[in-house]
Parts: sequence; C-alpha cells; structure tokens
Amino acid sequence: MKQISTEELNEECKRHICLRTDNIQKTTLLLEQKGKINNYSVYPDNSIRIYECLENVRMISKLLSSNGVIIDEISVQGENLETYFENLIGGRKNV
Repeated sequence: MKQISTEELNEECKRHICLRTDNIQKTTLLLEQKGKINNYSVYPDNSIRIYECLENVRMISKLLSSNGVIIDEISVQGENLETYFENLIGGRKNV
C-alpha cells in the first residue's frame, strides 16, 4: 500500500506543465530570466513542474527552442482526487 502525506497528495493532483529537456540548468535559467516564471519545481527524474502560465505552453516551448534547448516532453498534467485514486488502484473497471 502506498502512503503519502496530504501535502504530497496535493502536489500530485495539482495542475502543472510537465517539462523534460536536455539541459535542466539552462531551462530553469531561461524560465526565470526570460519567461519570468518562478513557480516551478525540479524533480529527481529531471522533470520540471511549472505551476504558473498553464495557458502559455506554446510560449514556453518557443522560448526554450529558440534558445537551443531540446524539449523531450511538454504537457499540461494534473488530475482530480477521484482520478488519482482510480489510477492508483488500476483504473476504472467495467461492471
């Protein structure tokens, strides 16, 4: 059984832009200095979760690619509590 804190659960369900690039340091520098984006977290799997500008995925993509950063993944993610638990137990089953 997986145990997580309320804070971890909120973090898992929070809507965000999930971003993976070839250069984390350059990416975060560009996000802060040119994109004026400061509300993000870097995870041990080298993914970045951006919690602001969710409607500006194209702007972020253009900013990074025009500055030589290769984008491996960029998508808006996050789910409601019900979907989180359904996925945790193996998804919704047909009855």
